[in-house]
This record gives sequence, C-alpha cells and structure tokens, in this order.
Amino acid sequence: MTGCKSAPKRLAERLERSISWIATLETAGHSWAENRVPASYAERTIEEARAALASAEQPRAARIASELADVLRNRDQTEIDVHLGALALERRALEARLKGLKRGK
Repeated sequence: MTGCKSAPKRLAERLERSISWIATLETAGHSWAENRVPASYAERTIEEARAALASAEQPRAARIASELADVLRNRDQTEIDVHLGALALERRALEARLKGLKRGK
C-alpha cells in the first residue's frame, strides 16, 4: 500500500508520526520529572519512541531521545528541562516542515 502513495504523502505521514512520538517523549519526560510515572515506565516509553524516530529517519529527535534516556537512567532531574526544551524545538521544526509540505500540495 505504501508504494502507491506519492513521496510527499509518505513524507507527510512520517512527519506526523514523528511529531506524535516527540509529543509522547515530552509527556513521558514531564510525567517522570513530576513523579507521576515510575522511571521504568518512562524509560520504556522513551526507548520505544527513540526506535520509532530512528526508523522514521529523524536522527536529531532520536539523538535527543537517547540523551533523555541517559538523564532518566542517571535520575538527573537537573538536566531534564534541557532535553525537553530540545524536543519541543525539534517538534516545532517538524511541524513547520509538515505545514510547508501540506501548503505545497
């Protein structure tokens, strides 16, 4: 089925999935920082998101996810905001790219 879609349509779908995974990362990170979820849950969620972002060819987002996983492994509350901020910037960049792609249709 994917072979029938145009390249811009496939890219738009990949961007939409990536944006969703980044939002999941942000939620998991914030939830852990606020002690609303166990670290083990946040770590599993972050690893799943990292793998999905790598598969979606989003290397920057996947790298930030890896760094966020390191923060959780080290239980370093002081560094969480830096990585969540980087994720927010990456999400906005992908949203702008998606918007431009949709505008170009």
